[in-house]
Amino acid sequence: MVHEGVYSNPGRGHKLVFSLSHALGQLLDPEDHPPTLADKLDSDPAALDHTVRRKFSHLLDSSYRPFPFADLPVELALPILSYATGCSQGTYRSLLLTNKGICDLIRAEKMLCGVSVILSTPWQLEAFEWYLQTRPEAIPQIHALWTICPFSSERETRASIPVSTSIIQMCTNIHSLACHSRVLPSLVDISPFQHTRCVDLTTDSAMSWYAIMDAHSCTHGAEFFHQIQRLHFLGAVSPYSDMPALNNLTRMSVAMGSARNVVSESRSFRSVLKSPKLQQVVITTRLTGDEQEFLAEDVHSIDPRFSVLYRRRRWREPNLWHESFQDPDRFWNQATAEKHVLDPARKRPVRERNQQWGHPASDTESDELADWSNPDQDWAADPNDDWATWVPTPEDNTTGVDLTNELDTESLQEEEELTPESEGLGWTPDGPDWTPESAQAGFSWRPESGKTWRTPES
Repeated sequence: MVHEGVYSNPGRGHKLVFSLSHALGQLLDPEDHPPTLADKLDSDPAALDHTVRRKFSHLLDSSYRPFPFADLPVELALPILSYATGCSQGTYRSLLLTNKGICDLIRAEKMLCGVSVILSTPWQLEAFEWYLQTRPEAIPQIHALWTICPFSSERETRASIPVSTSIIQMCTNIHSLACHSRVLPSLVDISPFQHTRCVDLTTDSAMSWYAIMDAHSCTHGAEFFHQIQRLHFLGAVSPYSDMPALNNLTRMSVAMGSARNVVSESRSFRSVLKSPKLQQVVITTRLTGDEQEFLAEDVHSIDPRFSVLYRRRRWREPNLWHESFQDPDRFWNQATAEKHVLDPARKRPVRERNQQWGHPASDTESDELADWSNPDQDWAADPNDDWATWVPTPEDNTTGVDLTNELDTESLQEEEELTPESEGLGWTPDGPDWTPESAQAGFSWRPESGKTWRTPES
């Protein structure tokens, strides 16, 4: 019996068709071995990409034997799968499609606890709410949840707040939570208070601390925030927002993006710096060169526990949040190691160099024509970068301060093409018979834009 399979290269779209008969071709008499499709592809080098051929050449070797993972004892397989599922959600989805044995193992209670759920669009929130309502046995296993939708319009954001609140209220075992600040008042005003395990919070900086810490307006607001150990703000903190001292807060970070003025915000840190266990405050920034150095001098003058960390271009807030759930100390250790290491100054733009040399700037160099000396202009001048435009709304801005240009929306940049490696879970119902066990339908991205996940072909 001849077993044939199809392997695809998503990057190029080519397919490699192989068979065991081809692997044994040299051992058989050519007259007894009729040509297969693989033989025909071999005869025409242009029909198959060389990179794909080389990548899967080991499958054509008669001595090749795959690793017998299915034969491993469960005691060994579980730690391996646990590590793999925690690396990325793309890996988790791929393992669900591997075979029934592996699918059953990674759907076990221990595995689900290590998978962080990232919901970044309104339709994902609605789909996940439906999933929890139909599969309530999965609710206790959700320990990390992201519900911030940075690319939604104001109308969509307003409509998604009740859905986010409903999901978070159902998931009472959350350890790490990322949510909009509008969700928090409804979350902490319910008795009895059930989110007693949440110690890591990520939210936007447009928050009315007085209202949420007041026992009359929010019954359990103070109880919730006093149990928080790690607090991360998306966007520059308002100078009129007086954050209170929190009993168990050990680390805090603020994603300032390209904001430059931190001195005016120093008074908003006066109370929170009195937190008895606070050890570290990290300011992540997009600024480089002299501007970053000036920012570092300003934050060091506020308190020696402050440090500035240059946020790499590839860093995105959902990714950092996911990594912090897997390794809570990684981000903070890196900030400590790079506290006195400044990012080198950016290369001068083409226009500035050409003007100095007496040459006009060419049209082909338009992607480098940003005026880096202009303090009112962000440094991102790459036309391929589709920066988000999520800004605080009047409902968010309870302090009366214009935070339009302060929110770190750059860190929430959307990728052009959705791939299994992208962060986020596609819990999308696909018809009345949809179930998470449906390999191709249950765990495929089908957003309204028509973009879909690439799934392994059968």
